Amino acid sequence: MKSNSNADLEKLYNSEQYKLSNDLLSIRITRGMDRDSASKLLGITKEKYVKLESGYINTSRKEYRSIMLKLVNASLLCNW
Repeated sequence: MKSNSNADLEKLYNSEQYKLSNDLLSIRITRGMDRDSASKLLGITKEKYVKLESGYINTSRKEYRSIMLKLVNASLLCNW
């Protein structure tokens, strides 16, 4: 029988948000930004950004995609 924490981790790793969080991380790293820069560029707190990169399940897939698009576009404008 799995413990509750193992079931929670499995749910996280199998979520669409976790996959999107990896894409978000890749975008940030490819652009050469740290978490502080990315969160400032997006206009969100660093805490929220860290949750997004961690695959926060309570964030919709639509919001993830919107944030990723905003990060790409903003980083292009700032020549990151």
